[in-house]
Amino acid sequence: MLAFQNALNEREQQLEQQQSKYSKLKHAFQELQDTSNTQNRLICSIVDNLVPYAQTNGLNPCCWTGEAILDVLDFRSQDAVNVGSLQDQIRLLQREMLAKVDTIYAGPDD
Repeated sequence: MLAFQNALNEREQQLEQQQSKYSKLKHAFQELQDTSNTQNRLICSIVDNLVPYAQTNGLNPCCWTGEAILDVLDFRSQDAVNVGSLQDQIRLLQREMLAKVDTIYAGPDD
């Protein structure tokens, strides 16, 4: 009877260990699933925002892989740099025009 009780106790300990491992694995799986869902939502959001830009600029990839997303983002970032440069040029032209207007108004009164 004592041997049976010892075997039963040993099996109960093994069961507790297995349940603990299962619980840890289940928690780790849930964390991975949450991370995966977050990444999928992020990727969908990125693609949703890039599709109109890609269509407008003739950059429609046949499938939206990570590399395709990075390629379109690269083109978009170059456009952003160019826009910044154009804004600087516009400011410069505005200053030049204002200087000319000031010169005209500062001219002699007849």
